[in-house]
Amino acid sequence: MLINLSGFGQIGIEATYNRGFLLPHRHSMKHLPIGPAQSIDIRINKQANGSKYWHQLYNTPEYGILCKGLDLSNKKTLGYGYIISGFVLLPLVKTERFSWSVDMAVGVGYVTRPFDYKTNYQNIAIGSHLNAFLMLGQKVKYRLSNRLTSTAGFSYNHLSNGGTILPNLGLNYPMISLGIERRFGPNDSTSKQIFKDQRIESNWEIGIYAGFKQTSANRGKFYPAFSLVAQRTMSLGRRSSIAIGINSFYNSSHIPTIEARGESISAIENIQLGPHLAYQLHIDKLQVSLAMGLYIYDQLKTDGLVFNRMALKYYLNHWLGINLSIKTHYFKADYIELGTSFRF
Repeated sequence: MLINLSGFGQIGIEATYNRGFLLPHRHSMKHLPIGPAQSIDIRINKQANGSKYWHQLYNTPEYGILCKGLDLSNKKTLGYGYIISGFVLLPLVKTERFSWSVDMAVGVGYVTRPFDYKTNYQNIAIGSHLNAFLMLGQKVKYRLSNRLTSTAGFSYNHLSNGGTILPNLGLNYPMISLGIERRFGPNDSTSKQIFKDQRIESNWEIGIYAGFKQTSANRGKFYPAFSLVAQRTMSLGRRSSIAIGINSFYNSSHIPTIEARGESISAIENIQLGPHLAYQLHIDKLQVSLAMGLYIYDQLKTDGLVFNRMALKYYLNHWLGINLSIKTHYFKADYIELGTSFRF
């Protein structure tokens, strides 16, 4: 049985100053950071009112829109990043004045100085203006009054295009933040409706995804890539599940890469197969999934043994969902996947 206890102003506006550094995760990126990374963030958030089961399950979280202006640590080569994303704060600890939450955001970012082989060849990290933005962190809040709240946090911020346009080593920024929040709206109590506990259902799922990417063998062309996934989801309780499945990949960008070596491959040899294990966090109709797998059939052997997938799935109804994910090999992006998921 879940009963939410209290709440205050429903809408908030938060301004934060963030400071950190560019993490050069490859030796070839050592020349890029020449100063601190800094950003000003503006968040517009809504306090969940406890009227839905997931509100109370996650201790009345906050969710909304994040706008970020980011100094990328090298104005000449990287420029600035302008980001808009959705975010959610999931409280781990919450009292009348204090909260400690997991902070997650997903959105898009515009980088002002991407790679250009004539005018900006030193930017070997980002090859496109438009990129995906991912952020994971923790945030603490202390309520100063009914309307004002102080905030502090730590976050890991990532910008990349998922390998769609080369180069794409990606940009990673660990950052700390300090801020102030002003809340608006009535200081009403949230809903005290009582919900029966609901465990995540175990089910089968089939996913069909597609994407495209460039290859260093021919940067002037985009090559399609396809993924077929079948998995069994098993409940871990009310919030999460694990999934065990099998993956089939067909990445046509492998063909020009192999041909550039003076070799050739058939369509069958270009297929990669492998099982995976995933952890899935369920937030109402949304699923956040982290998966790791091993190639057991891979004639190419160009990507190593391990593959990873970070995914967002939103289920439109009980059986049909839409998927946005990025397939990687550890920290190296392979391609972004869009597709549908069917569960039964």
